[in-house]
Amino acid sequence: MKVLQISPWSNCKNRCVFCYERGDIQFSLEERRKNLEDTYNLFTSGEVFNKFDFDGFGVIGGEFFAGQLNGLEDIWFKLIKLLADLLENGKLNSYVLSCVGRSNLSTFSSSSYV
Repeated sequence: MKVLQISPWSNCKNRCVFCYERGDIQFSLEERRKNLEDTYNLFTSGEVFNKFDFDGFGVIGGEFFAGQLNGLEDIWFKLIKLLADLLENGKLNSYVLSCVGRSNLSTFSSSSYV
């Protein structure tokens, strides 16, 4: 299984101590939207399949928490639907979904591997 990790943007505001994507610069809503649209376009154009050798994808990160997808739900779900369609059509055959985030004093995680 060769998995291409999809990171919505390279700077998560959760600031988990173990994560390398916890810089000080926060992207605007417009910058985050552009990143998701660019990722979507790489898949719809087929360009991503020419650039990388993979048979699955990973959506991994704390970006799913703390409201970081607020205002981006339309493009986020469009991207997830496209990835699901690629799985259903056999273009991709595996996925990894994993989210880690902080909520007050507790840490939670959830993962799914196929």
